[in-house]
Amino acid sequence: MNTQHRGRAAFAVCGSFCTLGAAAAQAEQLVRQGWELLPVMSFAASRLDTRFGRASEWKERLEQLTGHPVLDSLQGVEPLGPRQLAQGLVVAPCTGTTLAKLAAGISDTPVTMAAKSLLRVGKPVVAVYSTFLQRAYDEIYHDVCMQDLPVVFCVDRAGLVGADGETHQGVQDLSYLSSIPNMTVTAPKNKWELSDLIKFALKYGHPIAIRYPRGEVYDGLEEIREPIVYGKSEMICHGTGGKKNGVLLFAVGSMVETAVLVREILLQEKGIDATVVNARFAQPFDAEMLDRELSEHRLLVTMEENVRSGGFGEHVESWVSEHHPGQEVLCISVPDAYVEHGAVPVLKKMLGLDPESIAEKIAAAVSEDLEQ
Repeated sequence: MNTQHRGRAAFAVCGSFCTLGAAAAQAEQLVRQGWELLPVMSFAASRLDTRFGRASEWKERLEQLTGHPVLDSLQGVEPLGPRQLAQGLVVAPCTGTTLAKLAAGISDTPVTMAAKSLLRVGKPVVAVYSTFLQRAYDEIYHDVCMQDLPVVFCVDRAGLVGADGETHQGVQDLSYLSSIPNMTVTAPKNKWELSDLIKFALKYGHPIAIRYPRGEVYDGLEEIREPIVYGKSEMICHGTGGKKNGVLLFAVGSMVETAVLVREILLQEKGIDATVVNARFAQPFDAEMLDRELSEHRLLVTMEENVRSGGFGEHVESWVSEHHPGQEVLCISVPDAYVEHGAVPVLKKMLGLDPESIAEKIAAAVSEDLEQ
């Protein structure tokens, strides 16, 4: 256990009762990492008994975890900022109602009042599900991005979510966030890059979103950890195919792991030595890298867990058609349709996003080109 004191933060829970257990587990992890937490509960979380537990039991659990009494009144949380009692605020889970109130400046619950109070301390960080965030599009557009405010959006459940169900498939956020002026959109390849991007975002000073998938973050490629540079990608491995049959895999976030597997399949089964590039930044993407690498690759393949319309691949393809006419582009993405409930591996296979299906599509595209 790391007992070094890392600072003090307020930790707030809202009325997403089915996720209170997961929120408590996250609070316990933060305490183990050396954070002192001041627990905050919304009126709903602190008063309502549900099939997921009694309000008094959740309150007692948070107090035991943190060693502090729960702040569950407007008067209790208001001094957090003015008296500098906490360095920041974690809202987990941040419900759609809470998010909408934050965007509209409504501070009528302990959680939203705590957020208002702590805005005086530093830069706001909003941790929220991808599908919840889309409900606040107007507020993001007008109240954050139009004013170019330094808000960090940590977009959880980005991409396919499996057990959370059809309504929670986070396959639209690359599209709706990338359309907003002043918004930067990023996605880490693994847990170390997630940490690096959060540190970068806190210093950036403008609106920025970091999207990451549900569940355990990928822990591969630990040895590849280039410093974060705004708008720049990261080379994972460079192929030797050349302009004749060279393939460039330009992958976003969770699809970097898939791209590495696709490369292995292409090399072992098709004799194609592909290049893999971690996009890091979906908006703006690394156009300089594309200018440099497209002269050495016959086929550009974009890979994302997002719908095609307005997504990463569509933006890249549009830019390539203007600056590199004749360059073939293959966009691997979620179809423009609702995605049903199911386990993530099953859904990826069904949607053609698994490594084997993608490798077959690429091999077919390369073969077709060579025959022409």
